[in-house]
Amino acid sequence: MGLRFKVNAAIEPTSEDELGRFVRSFQALGLEIDALVGRALHADRLAILALICQQLSHQLEPELQRVAQIAASLNRRDAAAAEDAGVQLARSAASMFATVRGLDRAFPKGPR
Repeated sequence: MGLRFKVNAAIEPTSEDELGRFVRSFQALGLEIDALVGRALHADRLAILALICQQLSHQLEPELQRVAQIAASLNRRDAAAAEDAGVQLARSAASMFATVRGLDRAFPKGPR
């Protein structure tokens, strides 16, 4: 989807004069610009992916800690307290699923 510079194949430098050197230099410049644009787009995509991962980690960390604490406490509780812990686990799971599903908002809807 990026920009692509196309070298006009109809212009073939056949001479070693100033015009021939200019055409070859211009063609080489087009290829260099194309490579630079490709690297910039790739770096931009990586930066966006890093931001998404960082945000996801930030949002999920507290819920995962809560799940771990509840799971550890289940070993020390009676049956009545275990039911309350189950409700808390369900809430944490729902929050984590909502966070992950929220990532879909960044992408267009399409056939799956």
